[in-house]
Amino acid sequence: MQPITTTVFAPTRPNGVTRHLRRIADHMAERRRRRQTYALLANLEDRILDDIGISRAEVEAGLRRGFL
Repeated sequence: MQPITTTVFAPTRPNGVTRHLRRIADHMAERRRRRQTYALLANLEDRILDDIGISRAEVEAGLRRGFL
C-alpha cells in the first residue's frame, strides 16, 4: 500500500488576468449590495426614511442613477 501524499502549492502573486477577474467580481458584489440597499430603502415607509434622515426623493434619485 502506498502512502497518500499531498502537494502544497506556494501562493503566487496575482497576474493581470487574476487581478482583472478580481476587480470584476468586486464590482459585481458592490452592485449587488447597492441593489439590495436601494430595494430595502424603496420598501420603507416615508416616516421611517424621515427617521433615518433620507427622503423618498433621494431614494428615487438613487434608483434613477442606475443603482438598481
